[in-house]
Amino acid sequence: MEANKAFNRIKGNIERNIKAKEKDKQKKNTKANLKKLVNNTMKGRAAKNVSRLKKNINEGISEMTVKTRLAQLNKQTKYQQK
Repeated sequence: MEANKAFNRIKGNIERNIKAKEKDKQKKNTKANLKKLVNNTMKGRAAKNVSRLKKNINEGISEMTVKTRLAQLNKQTKYQQK
């Protein structure tokens, strides 16, 4: 009986670790995708703002916040070009 409980506990721990690793992979992919989006959107413009935005992505700022800021920056640069 004790061996069975121990086995189930170990099995549960392994499953939790696997799920945690999958979440980490998803976070890394999200960060990479956001950085790629920033690079493609702000190509050759506002280097100071872009680097600040990338730093925020590394610190774990939310995806919606990044996209909002990116839209604001893109709008500003378009306005300034006219």
